[in-house]
Amino acid sequence: MSKLEELIQRYCPDGVEYKQLKNILKIRNGKDYKHLDNGTIPVYGSGGVMTYVDTSIYDKPSVLIPRKGSIDKLYYVDVPFWNVDTVFYTEINKSLVIEKYVFYALQKEHLEKLNTAGGVPSLTQAVLNDVEIPVPPLPVQEEIVRILDIFTELQAELQKRKSQYSYYLDNLLSFNKWGGYQTEIRRMKLKDVCMKTNNIKWKSATGQYRYIDLSSVDIQTHSIISAIEIDKMSAPSRAQQIVQGNDVIFATTRPTQMRACIIPTEYNGDICSTGYCVLRVDKKILLPRFLFFSLTVSNFKTYLSNNLTLGNYPSISNSALLEYEVPVPSLADQQKIVSILDRFDRLANDLSSGLPAEMKKRRQQYEYYRDKLLSFKRKGA
Repeated sequence: MSKLEELIQRYCPDGVEYKQLKNILKIRNGKDYKHLDNGTIPVYGSGGVMTYVDTSIYDKPSVLIPRKGSIDKLYYVDVPFWNVDTVFYTEINKSLVIEKYVFYALQKEHLEKLNTAGGVPSLTQAVLNDVEIPVPPLPVQEEIVRILDIFTELQAELQKRKSQYSYYLDNLLSFNKWGGYQTEIRRMKLKDVCMKTNNIKWKSATGQYRYIDLSSVDIQTHSIISAIEIDKMSAPSRAQQIVQGNDVIFATTRPTQMRACIIPTEYNGDICSTGYCVLRVDKKILLPRFLFFSLTVSNFKTYLSNNLTLGNYPSISNSALLEYEVPVPSLADQQKIVSILDRFDRLANDLSSGLPAEMKKRRQQYEYYRDKLLSFKRKGA
C-alpha cells in the first residue's frame, strides 16, 4: 500500500467532502499597473508575466485565474506579485486547503469549459465561486502535492533545457565581444531594413486567397497550421495585407505571446490579418531567417513589454514595432549564425523528436496521474 493510500485509509476511508470555491477562498480582481515604477515584482496578465514593477498587490501564495482571454491557463504564484484586471487572484483559507493543492485541483476542472462569453473567452466570479473541488484532509492534500510536484519538476527540467537554447540564442545575437566579435556590430531600426508592403483592393480582387488569421500561426512551432479560403465576398474586415514568401509576420495583438513565423513560398500572394506586422526585409541588408531569430531574443521581449498599449487586448503599434533596432552583421556572418541556430531550433522545437515531443509525453503523464490522484469518492454518496 502506498503512502497516499495509507493516508486516505486513515483520514477519509468513507470519501471526502466537495466544497465550492466560495467556501475555501476569496476571488479578487486585478488592477492596472501603469502608475507603478519598474522593479522586480512580476505583473501577471492572462497570458503570463507581462512586465515587472516595484509594488505587489498580494504577497502570499495564490492561484491566479484568467478572467478574460487565455482562460485555460492557471498560475500558481508563491512570491509577491501584481495582476491586471484580466486575471483574478485568490486569497486561500489555509486552514482548509493547501494553496498548491487548489492549483492542481482547478487544473483538473478545465475551467475553460465554463466560458460565459460568445466572443472573447471569459469567466465570472459568480461562475467560479460555484465550482466544486474535493477537499480531503490536509495530510492527504500534502501527499498529493508532493507527488504532482515531482511530475512538474520533470517538466521544469525539460523547460530548463529549452531555456538554455534561449540563453545561447541571446548570446549569439548580442555581438558584445562574444564568439570572436571584437568590433561593435551596427544596429538598424526595422523601418530602415524593411520594405513597403501592400494591402489588397477587394473591390477589384478576383479568385480565392488563403487567409492567415492570428489563430493560424502556432506559438510553439512558429508555423502556419491552418488557413481558410476567402474571396471578396467572405473576407473578414481584418483580411487586408498581402504577404510574400519569406516575409516575417509578427502578431501585434498580445505580442508577448511571440506569435510569429516566416511565410512559406507557397503562400506567396495570400492574405494575412491586420493583427500582424508584415516585415519584408531588404535581402541586401538582412536575411529573413536572421531577422526571425532576432525577434526571439530577450531584448526584443523587453522592448515589447515596455511599449505595450493596454486595451481590450495588450498590443503594440506597427510604428512602435518598427522602431526596434536589430543587429546587422555581414550577410556571410548572418548565414553562419542562422545555420547554428537552425540546428538548435530543431533540437528545441521539433515536435516529433526534439524537446517538445518529450515535454508532451511528460505533460500527458502528469495529466493522467493528476486526474487519477484527484478523483475521490464523494462522502455520503
